[in-house]
Amino acid sequence: MVIKKIKEFELDDNRNITDRDLHITPSHKLKEVFRNFKFEYKITLIYFVFGFLWILFSDKLLDILQPDDSLLTKLQTFKGSFFIVVTSVFLYLLVKGHMKKLRIAETQRFESEFRFTKLWDNGPFGLMMVGKEFQYKNVNPEFANSLVTAKTNCCN
Repeated sequence: MVIKKIKEFELDDNRNITDRDLHITPSHKLKEVFRNFKFEYKITLIYFVFGFLWILFSDKLLDILQPDDSLLTKLQTFKGSFFIVVTSVFLYLLVKGHMKKLRIAETQRFESEFRFTKLWDNGPFGLMMVGKEFQYKNVNPEFANSLVTAKTNCCN
């Protein structure tokens, strides 16, 4: 079932813009909603759903497979321990993926700031930062040199 049809634009190998129909299905929509969740909500929701389903279905399965109450208690303990191991692995994988994305973003931010600083300090043209009230917040060396040159030429 297709919810809606939209155009997707992309660049082909020759850097030309092409478009194609993109079909949005309910599963795409659900993935998009889940992708926009904050990390802390995502991890909590996954844990809640998995834990709830685990408790519900594993108890029913043990009741079906093992009607003996003495062995059932031991199996319940094993089941609980197994749940802790499985959820620990899930949490580790979720946090690891999130931290990887954070580290990549931090590296990209650092590289961007480094490039900006190099351009700011060594650029062949004057740059300035201006505040909301249009007052100078900062100027780069080339801008300062051009002000000194303009003042020297003006006042001599």
